[in-house]
Amino acid sequence: PGSRSGRDGETLGSIAEIEFDHGKLRIKLDVDLGDRLAGGRYQLPKQGFLYFEAAGDISQIDRKKKALKMLTDGRAQNPYLSEFLFDSSQARSPDKLVKLDREDLLNRNANDDQLAAVEMVLSARDLILIQGPPGTGKTTVIAEICYQIARKGGKTLIASQANLAVDNALSRLVHNPAIRALRKGKAHKVQEEGQPFLEENAIGTWLQNTATDCEQKLSQRQINVTSLRQLLADFDRFNAYSAAERVFFKGLKHLHDGKADIEEKLSAQTAAYQLSLTAKSEIASLVDGLENLLAAPEINWESSEVAEFMPKLKPYSEGNVLVENFMANVRICVNHAIQIGFDRPMCGAFGIAVWLRETVAPQLSEFNTACDRAEEVCHAMSGVAESLRVSRQLADAVNQLQLGDKQNQTHRHNLEQKISNLELRKTEIAAVVVAVAGWIETADTGLYEVVKACWETGAMLTDEMVELPAGLLKIARQLKMPIVPPKCKVSLPDLDRLRQALSHEATAGFKDIQGQQFRFSEFLHLNLSQTPIVLTAGDRTQWQQLAKDFASYTQVSPSQRKFIIEKASTFLANIQQFYSESLQPNQIQATFDRLVKELLHSILGNARQCIVPLKTETEQQLIKQQQLLDKIGQTVSHPQISAAQLQVETAQQEANLKISEVTNLLQAIVELPNVPEKLRILAEQYLAQKSNIWEQPQHFVKQVDVWKSSLIQLEKSLADLDPFGILEVVKTTLDEQLSPLQIAATTAHEQLVTLQAELSEITAQLQQQQPTAGLIVERNWWESAWQTIPNKYQPEVPSTGLFSVDFLSKIKRLFKHWQRELEREETALNRSQNFVTDWIEKLRNPSEKDRNDLKQIYIDNANVIGITCVQAASFDFSKNFPSFDAVIIDEVSKCTPPELLIPALKGRKLVLVGDHRQLPPMFNQSTIDDIAEDIGCTGDELSFIKESLFKILFESAGDGIKKMLTTQYRMHPQIMGAINQFYQQKLNCGILEADTRRAHHLAGDIIKEHNHILWVKTPVGQGFEEGKQGTSRLNVREIDAIELLCEQMETAWRPKMVEGEPPKEIGIITFYGAQLNAIKDRIAAERFPSLSIRTGTVDIFQGMERPVIIVSTVCNNIRGDIGFAKEPERVNVAFSRAQELLIVVGCHDLFTQQTGTVGKMYQEVSKTVRHCGGFVDVSSVLN
Repeated sequence: PGSRSGRDGETLGSIAEIEFDHGKLRIKLDVDLGDRLAGGRYQLPKQGFLYFEAAGDISQIDRKKKALKMLTDGRAQNPYLSEFLFDSSQARSPDKLVKLDREDLLNRNANDDQLAAVEMVLSARDLILIQGPPGTGKTTVIAEICYQIARKGGKTLIASQANLAVDNALSRLVHNPAIRALRKGKAHKVQEEGQPFLEENAIGTWLQNTATDCEQKLSQRQINVTSLRQLLADFDRFNAYSAAERVFFKGLKHLHDGKADIEEKLSAQTAAYQLSLTAKSEIASLVDGLENLLAAPEINWESSEVAEFMPKLKPYSEGNVLVENFMANVRICVNHAIQIGFDRPMCGAFGIAVWLRETVAPQLSEFNTACDRAEEVCHAMSGVAESLRVSRQLADAVNQLQLGDKQNQTHRHNLEQKISNLELRKTEIAAVVVAVAGWIETADTGLYEVVKACWETGAMLTDEMVELPAGLLKIARQLKMPIVPPKCKVSLPDLDRLRQALSHEATAGFKDIQGQQFRFSEFLHLNLSQTPIVLTAGDRTQWQQLAKDFASYTQVSPSQRKFIIEKASTFLANIQQFYSESLQPNQIQATFDRLVKELLHSILGNARQCIVPLKTETEQQLIKQQQLLDKIGQTVSHPQISAAQLQVETAQQEANLKISEVTNLLQAIVELPNVPEKLRILAEQYLAQKSNIWEQPQHFVKQVDVWKSSLIQLEKSLADLDPFGILEVVKTTLDEQLSPLQIAATTAHEQLVTLQAELSEITAQLQQQQPTAGLIVERNWWESAWQTIPNKYQPEVPSTGLFSVDFLSKIKRLFKHWQRELEREETALNRSQNFVTDWIEKLRNPSEKDRNDLKQIYIDNANVIGITCVQAASFDFSKNFPSFDAVIIDEVSKCTPPELLIPALKGRKLVLVGDHRQLPPMFNQSTIDDIAEDIGCTGDELSFIKESLFKILFESAGDGIKKMLTTQYRMHPQIMGAINQFYQQKLNCGILEADTRRAHHLAGDIIKEHNHILWVKTPVGQGFEEGKQGTSRLNVREIDAIELLCEQMETAWRPKMVEGEPPKEIGIITFYGAQLNAIKDRIAAERFPSLSIRTGTVDIFQGMERPVIIVSTVCNNIRGDIGFAKEPERVNVAFSRAQELLIVVGCHDLFTQQTGTVGKMYQEVSKTVRHCGGFVDVSSVLN
């Protein structure tokens, strides 16, 4: 400027960095000034003044403070704002859920997520949170919300931290008479997208759009009247045609109904005829098969032919008493045969019956002989069992005699040992009594010294201090009884300190306050747990009760705590008053004498409680044990035991003889010819394990009884088995059923022939039934007339076609509706046509006064207002727009709480739209450190303010007030694969034919047509190391690679420019300012005329999109440091800007080998690139 205080100078830009140590100021130049400097149109003066303006920043701070004050004072349009703004769980649930029809939408192509989000907003009472990942159409949702609220007569505020976000949202508002949008704020900061909505521009746009809309509606109404008149003019002809069609349809319907009836009967009769033929054929086949079987000289019942044939007879023999009795008899016989030990053949009942008669019956006599021998074994086994029982009884008697003698001797020895121990204990007790008597003689002097020492040191009294006899202490410890009173001290604690603690607790409201070391209750309990023996017996009892009260202090109510405090205060005051004199120097001698007497009395009392009961018990036990010893008799004599043992040996010899007899009988059974196999096996088992003879005789007996019973039953049942006679009975039954079936088949065939003739006749009549020439003419007319009916009046044509009688009846009813519609349209047209024509003329060519009046009307009735958050606090805006039905804050993740609070105060409901997976609010670390210093904490403790409020609200909100949009329309699926990890893989691609609609057309040596994501890999080091510029970083070799990539794109896109395509939009993003400046210097626009290149940091690109994005990661070092690139939100923004092609240039190994979540993030990106075949070595680019 021209002076120190003037503002008439050139605007240089904004301060980027201050180096106080070197006296340097780094300024980020204004874009326009930079262009002028580069073009030689401006030169900085060699000397002058720098003017720094902070009035705008101070004004913003004041506005935010005012908003916080308004929130604190409750001056918000929604009285619950202070509750739910920082705790989304406090937002009220909807009274009812709003559902929208797609016909009522501004954008009828909205997906289900977008529609659900709009419905959620319309239903909400307080707060709605909408997460819009990249390209998911959140601005489309904002536009729809504005439209729906405008339809109901409401007003919406669209606000954001940045002008661009506001302008983007407004630009999606397609023209509709219900929407009157207005952009407020500083006009020079409004982006191109928001310019049409400024006050000066909005009225012109609105006038032209409204005039066009009125013309279209008037023209449509005129078309409707003309179309309806033409429709109604043909009513009489249509009515006559419809009647003729009904007559023709009636004749056809009669014939079709008759044909359908005959076809139904024919189908049923055909089925009945086929059924009778099948049944007749099946029975005839069975008869032939049965005759062949009976005539065969020898039958193999186990052959597959017989096995398949016999079950076919079963349905025709069911209910026959002879057959059923036969089958039951076969089942009984075969069960008995199996029980005896025969293996049944694998065949049916008739084959088994033949086997029973021919194979089993001849062997039954030999089986009976074997069973008789087995019964002899059973009788012999019972004798063995009886002999062994007698032997065991005698042996048990001998054992009892021997055991009784041994136990008698053991018992005597134990009693003698107990008596000896009791005598020893009696002697020890007597010695303790003598020792105590000796201790008493010098106790007064010793106890006095102990009491005095405890008084002086404050130590607790213990058994060791008193020097009691060792025997007494041993007995007391064995009995776990105290001799010296436990937990006792001579002196009182600091009563003043205790009373002071009681006073503090009462003042604090009995809340168990925390001291420097202990809580109040812990401190009191600790001091009261040691009882002073200076107290009288009654006071000691009260003291110990207080200790118990404070041990449970935390578990009682405040009123009970108050009672305990008052009781303790009174008691301690009395103690202090009563005992203070006795502890004075002139009274201390008398007090010590009293304490010695009381202590001696207590010790002797406790000693008596230990010794006297123990002495009494010992004497009683001695008498009792001596009496038991006297009662034990003499031991059993040896001759008695020897005689009993002789009887046992005799009984065992007799049992062994009987076992030999059983063994011989079993051996005889084994050697018999044709013995049942099961009996032979059983006998061999008992011979191999002879102990079974006397241990399990019942098992042998049981088996023999079962086999004997089965033999008897089998002999009786075999006599009644006659399989071939029963088969003759079955054949007779089949013959009886065959004759009626032959008659039924003949009758069914005759009826079938008759129905076929009737069907042929009615089919011929239908073929002759054709519409008349007149009806055909009318049908042609109706087809032509249908094409002239406007689509909106046309009902859906049924599958039966235009000539369907039901459809014609529906059209006839519509004529009445069209008549009413014509009357309404004519009335409306006659009433408003002239007025609307004049209105259109006025809108097209307004006078200056009309234009100003309409402008004011538009402004006064604007129902969608766009402004930045901070500008919404300006005086004029607050005055003109004090409240809104809904406040929508876009890109809310980047807003600080004070920023979003300003517009939030104006809304009856608040809609927060953003994405907490993208960049949060930006805070300079030095700012955070300054705040921390002001409020007295560390910068780390304030790190939470970097976190987006939207993230906190969204993650704690219930499903009823939040919605995530999951269908993205921006990027090719390959690019989406790299960022989907940030959204738990919930994103899906809504682009149809993405390979075509997101084709980049930049194919060349490096970039291929199928590539939509590439990673140009640079090595660690090897000339690709990062450099430093101040505190920032840069990587020149990465810029070399980017420059060559741009050259390939220029070559590939140049032919498209010749064909008339606009320049290809390329975005180059980096994480560092130094790299950004170097890229701008290198990638000059004039070198790439076919490309429209925009460069910037990640922060600048949030909210933007470009067909092609190149990301320069910069970092390349052996330290493993990747700087800003470790933040997932920053990486997400960088990678999600691309629509057609994303190219990452950087050190792959450095990024993917990071530890923890950062490494996993880049590994997921690497996995996607590898799957898409997108890795390119930097050498192939540079060479």
